[in-house]
Amino acid sequence: MWSRNGRELFYRNGERMMAVVIGPGSELSPGRPTVLFEEPYDLKIGSGASNYDVAPDGQAFVMIRTPERPGEPILH
Repeated sequence: MWSRNGRELFYRNGERMMAVVIGPGSELSPGRPTVLFEEPYDLKIGSGASNYDVAPDGQAFVMIRTPERPGEPILH
């Protein structure tokens, strides 16, 4: 998922949320990927749609977390 300013790309790699800065210019110039955090959020593999979103300022995420036990509420 792209940041609103188009200069950073966020993506999942397993349980890791990753970010890569994209350099300015007419050619795609990605920087080195960094791990932002690692948590067992729901991936919905195979759905073809993202199940998370990035805040407009790129400083927060909205994500789905699967309960460890069915019916258990998730409180954070």
